[in-house]
Formats: sequence, structure tokens, C-alpha cells
Amino acid sequence: MAIGGIASMHGNSTVLLGHAEGVVVDVMARIIRDDTESEIRRNAARNLRIIGCGNETGRVASRKGVLDTLSNSVMNDSCFGNRVESADVLARMASCMRSDITSYPAFLGILSNILSSSTIACVELSVRTIDLLSSIPENQVVLAEYQGMIQALARAASYDSSTPSIREHVTSALLNISCEPQICENMISVALLTSLVKSLSIFDFENRRARENAVRIVVKLSSVSPNKTRIAHHDGLLNSLVQFSMFSQNQQLKNDVKETIIDLIKAM
Repeated sequence: MAIGGIASMHGNSTVLLGHAEGVVVDVMARIIRDDTESEIRRNAARNLRIIGCGNETGRVASRKGVLDTLSNSVMNDSCFGNRVESADVLARMASCMRSDITSYPAFLGILSNILSSSTIACVELSVRTIDLLSSIPENQVVLAEYQGMIQALARAASYDSSTPSIREHVTSALLNISCEPQICENMISVALLTSLVKSLSIFDFENRRARENAVRIVVKLSSVSPNKTRIAHHDGLLNSLVQFSMFSQNQQLKNDVKETIIDLIKAM
């Protein structure tokens, strides 16, 4: 479509959004939702990415039905390429809004929902974006308190189909989110601890960052007294820490883990 080429020129997104009160966005959304040709739907999503990623992201995100249409495409479009394209649009738009994400809470719900997608490429786009959002201190409490977010992240890293990249970004985001003692106490759950054991139990080179992130999360969670007994008794977790302390080359982290192991044994 020619619209994408026009919008990509500097300042033209603003012009397009100003024409007929932004009807071009509504047209693209309607095509994504209703057109029977997969290539046409994909082109419409690309046009929204070009129009909506930059200074005009907020205006596009605020258009009624746009985010829901893209989210529905991610979860339900019959074409793999269209699902990934729509996920990419949402990920890029959320990234553009990363310093003001609290003004658009719908993004958090959509990103969380995408984590349950059966399309791994879409899950990866979502966790990369959540990881980016979590790197901003102002977003960390918001993410931690968003209903279902931590559980959704934990599940995304637990699937057998999860890639090393997904586990790395999930554990990185969870490490960022566990920024305060109260959050560490509130976020702990069977699903989270099981997910951490999963990341700790994969010893291949590609999983090394996820494994170290998972260890750091356990150390942080264990620093909160009410968590110690629960962590100490979770199946496989203490053993995973012992294995890490035996084989890791990160001396400082090994020392932290050894101290944590001692504290957890005392809590048993």
C-alpha cells in the first residue's frame, strides 16, 4: 500500500492523522479485522506500524478499537506472518510509549495476553517489550502490580517450547520487577518458583543469562523473611541453587548463593 510509503516520510504521519480526524487509522484497523486476503491484512498492519511508531503513537493507540484489533490479530489470525506482524506493531508502539506506559494501561493487558499465544515469535516480541518496560524504574511497580503479569511471565518461561531468548527476557523482567521487599513478598507463587527452577535446570550455554537471572531473583526473594520457608521447601529449588554454586564461574554470585542456601536451610 502507498500509505506506508507516504507515512514513512518525516512529518507525514501527523498529516495523515490530521486528515478527516484520523480516518486512515480506522480504515487500516478495519482491513486487519475484516479483509479476507492475508497479504492485504498484513500490509495494513505494516501501515499502522509506520504511522503509529514515533511521535504519533499515543494518538494511534487512543483510536477506538485499534489496540483490540491488533491484539485479536495476534491471537486469532489464520496466517502466521500476520500474527507476528501485528505483535510487532504492538511491541513497537509499547516501546515508543515506554516512558509513559502508565497512561496506556491497555498495552500491559495486551502484552500479558500475548504471552499465552501459541506463536512463539509473538511471545518473544512481547517478553522483549516487557523487559524493556521493566528497565524503567517508574514502570516496575506498575508491572509488578498489574493483575496476572507476573504469573503470565512465569508461564511463558516454563513451556517446553520456550526459547533461551524468552527465558532470558522473562527472568530479566522479573529481576527488574522485584525491586522492593513488599513486591518480593507479594510476587512469590508456586508458578513463579516452578518457572525459576525450570530456568535454573537448563545448563546449556545459550541459557546462561536466564540461569544467572533466575539465581539473582531467588537471592532477592530469599532476602525477605516471609519467603524463606516457602522457597526452601519448593521442589528442586534448593538443589538447583547447590548445583549453581558448584559449577558457576561467577564468584560473587556463587558467594551470594552460598549465603542464601545457608539461610534457606535454617528456615526449613
